[in-house]
Amino acid sequence: MSYNKLDMDKGIEEIIKLGTLAPSGENCQPWRFAVRGNQISIFNIPERDDSLYSWGQRASCVAHGAVLENIVIASSAMGYEAGVRFFPDPQDAHLTAVVDLKVTAIKDEPLYSSISRRVTNRKPYKNTPLTDVQRTELLRTSQEVGGGKIMLEENFDRIKMLAGALSMNERILFENPALHSFFYRHISWTAQEDQQKRLGFYIKTLEIPSPALVPMKLAAKWSFMRMLNKINFSKFIAVQNAKVYASSSVIGAIVVPTTSREDFAMAGRLLQRLWLKLTQMGWSLQPLTGIPLLMLRVRADEIGELGTPHAELVKEMYEKITYTFGVSNGIIALCFRVGEGGEPSARSSRLLPDIQEVS
Repeated sequence: MSYNKLDMDKGIEEIIKLGTLAPSGENCQPWRFAVRGNQISIFNIPERDDSLYSWGQRASCVAHGAVLENIVIASSAMGYEAGVRFFPDPQDAHLTAVVDLKVTAIKDEPLYSSISRRVTNRKPYKNTPLTDVQRTELLRTSQEVGGGKIMLEENFDRIKMLAGALSMNERILFENPALHSFFYRHISWTAQEDQQKRLGFYIKTLEIPSPALVPMKLAAKWSFMRMLNKINFSKFIAVQNAKVYASSSVIGAIVVPTTSREDFAMAGRLLQRLWLKLTQMGWSLQPLTGIPLLMLRVRADEIGELGTPHAELVKEMYEKITYTFGVSNGIIALCFRVGEGGEPSARSSRLLPDIQEVS
């Protein structure tokens, strides 16, 4: 762990460590911290996610929102009241938030123990129906965070439609050189490599069947990937992922009013709190963010390396997703699937947080 001084309050140190157990795209962990007294400043590291998925760093805003939700919950459980100010300095685009901690009574936070247990599970799920109590608890997350909207689709036929649309992300990923390169740069192929890098994801977390691992590794070379795509490999991957996504109790969406940084940070808080509740229930979640995030680039007419054919496919799939959910106002920031998935095969390692104490 990186410090300028060694006398940092251990409670605040622990709060930050728990904060960084939040999810981020490709496990890129785009954050660093500065502490002054009882104030935590959180900064974005934009070069950690420079992919086509992070138009205007919105993917990183989602990740920072999840960090902040962890910090708020952990602070309360450890005897602090956390006041959060998003993007407080117009002159510093990298300053995501400032958290002011006020010493108060320790509170019972039911989600606190879930912070360290939350994990992405990409296995097929059991399609066990939600109970009325579970559904109500998940939907009330919006009121607890104070904005945004959670939508849950439980009809099997509509889940299949959503699964097919969302799986087009994988087709695009394996057909687009820029996304293909970004994806493979973040894979660790062995447990030792994962421990050394602590960025990106360990290959076992992708839950790829053993016979597919060899062609998957060979496909890291774009020339080989192009050859595979001549026999529709990218489409095959999308079909297989659609089957996995359809094996869910729920496919959900988080809807926010605008494409602002603040709204996407709020989406991250919603996702994280929802995920912690599901962890507490013994259920699994997998974010499905590709199509909604790429749509931000298409909407802004900044498709760049995405290219026109893939931009048109993204637009078509996003419209199918919004139609299926019945979203007429607002922006779908991200989607996710939910079900009983058991334990994942592995977890990806993480960097220790970069914390600077300032006077």
